[in-house]
Amino acid sequence: MIPTEDDRLPPPPAFTNPELDEIVATAGGFFWLEGDHHESTVNLFRLLARRLDRHVRFSESHLYTDRTRHICYGMLCASELNAFAYASRPGEVPAFDFIGINIGVVFTLLDAFGRILAHPDCFPEVGNRSLEDPALALSPELSTDLFGSGRPPCSPKCQVRKYFAGELAQVALDFLFFHEVTHLRNGHLEYLRELHPVPTLIEIVAIDDTDVAVLRQTLEFDADSGGSVQTLNEAFRMKDRLRTTGSDTSREAREALLSAYSDPVAATHTVLYAVYLLFRLFDDHTLNIESPRSHPQPLVRMGWIAPTIYEGFRRHPNYGYSANDFALVTPQVLIQAETDYGRVRGQPVDVRGLYAVYSDPSAAENVRRMTSTWSAIRPRLEPHCRGNGLPE
Repeated sequence: MIPTEDDRLPPPPAFTNPELDEIVATAGGFFWLEGDHHESTVNLFRLLARRLDRHVRFSESHLYTDRTRHICYGMLCASELNAFAYASRPGEVPAFDFIGINIGVVFTLLDAFGRILAHPDCFPEVGNRSLEDPALALSPELSTDLFGSGRPPCSPKCQVRKYFAGELAQVALDFLFFHEVTHLRNGHLEYLRELHPVPTLIEIVAIDDTDVAVLRQTLEFDADSGGSVQTLNEAFRMKDRLRTTGSDTSREAREALLSAYSDPVAATHTVLYAVYLLFRLFDDHTLNIESPRSHPQPLVRMGWIAPTIYEGFRRHPNYGYSANDFALVTPQVLIQAETDYGRVRGQPVDVRGLYAVYSDPSAAENVRRMTSTWSAIRPRLEPHCRGNGLPE
């Protein structure tokens, strides 16, 4: 995470109501930086707030084009890996949307990507890998609650690699934020309120009913698609900002930014890698949740996102990345991510699952069911869509 704008600390939510207050209270309340903190911690949350503030402004002006409303967000004190979307009740004035992200998400992402870049065999082309010690990067429980594990967070010794790890963590957080925005923009919350007394969409939850699980997975697929497109667009905006990033950015920081966003290929691969690792972290965090689940497995989710990006590149050549080249390289990026994930956990890597997802008959049947579900619920989502229309 690298400074590019004015500094400010996380803002308080613009709106709450008793229903949301109760939800937030169950997560330990809002997270604030109180008392004395190390400068690096303060800077971290300033950078985080600036980027999320920018996402809010963009979403309100470019994604909520038909039904305008305010978007608020807040960091919650809960330490486990989770987030949720909330929409105020129909008829409530003022109407608002809220995105809650557990503080544990931030530190888990920083630790996970920090460990990956602290291993010299991961991203050998970035910075000076000879400074890294693979023994310090190992953590068999990479995806567990960082606070609950009692282990200290890991950070690369090379400053370039440290900055690069921070960018990967931020891109993963970008996706999580835009994933939640898509839940809200496309009317998922209002639709679920019509079916059940459920005021939030929580990112990790067990589902008792198979049909409800398919419905939730369908909504998650839609949110993944919207989240991937907006995260990719943000990465391309970061690419364009590199032209104006001047002397206020250190040499190490700029080198890391170039590694992440130097051209369309680098920006796209950064998004693919970061999003896949986020899926892996969420998936390992839900090992105790038996099927059916609210979310498909990460290989399946990535198998859906890749065609979405492919189609975007095919229809919009201004991205500057050939759709066919993207299709050829994507498996290599995911294999790299899966291999790196195994390295830092000290576990053997079996990448056959990356290919099996496309030929597994059960996966194809699940896609068919979700496609049918989407066709059935799309007319009921349309009246609540905030803007830009729903995908066909």
